[in-house]
Amino acid sequence: MGEYGTYIRKVVDSANDDHGMAAAINMNAAVSTAGAEALVKTAREPMCVDRVGFMPTTAFNYNILTKQGVLSLYKYPKGVAANKVLLGTINLVDLALVGVEYVVDIANAVQAAVAPYAGLTDRGIADLDPGDQVAIWITVQAAGGTYIAGAFQPFFCWHNRAESEANMTAVVNLTPAQTQVNEPIP
Repeated sequence: MGEYGTYIRKVVDSANDDHGMAAAINMNAAVSTAGAEALVKTAREPMCVDRVGFMPTTAFNYNILTKQGVLSLYKYPKGVAANKVLLGTINLVDLALVGVEYVVDIANAVQAAVAPYAGLTDRGIADLDPGDQVAIWITVQAAGGTYIAGAFQPFFCWHNRAESEANMTAVVNLTPAQTQVNEPIP
């Protein structure tokens, strides 16, 4: 099945997330433990998350795979981590190569409207408004035989989503009214 065209995707990795960390994550380091938040980004404009992925900076080698690592992509509505919504997961596959991007596309599933409304909402699950956050977590720590090798940069891709400012509760436009200039047309 072929596709025609794509959105202009933007990438968020640890070099431009809210933490501002640019270091790769070692699979055998303490930061790679299950439940560790590896990346967080706050939406400043309406956006839609397209995919989650990782790029090895050191080749992966589980030696003997005992537990495959897993990254999970979450949405924090209004920036509240306690209300996180799972958008997708990706496995940290054995023998992943340096310079190769490993990705999983995110399904922007429609959501049911909240009572007293019926039907569907006008936004998908992966649609974000300003103030919402996206986070990548290490949900399963990778484990190997006598050793495990590998380091990676997690990332997600997104595109801008058209939205009226009237529909964005976390945006207040303070642009002053501008006087129209009327010039004679020659």
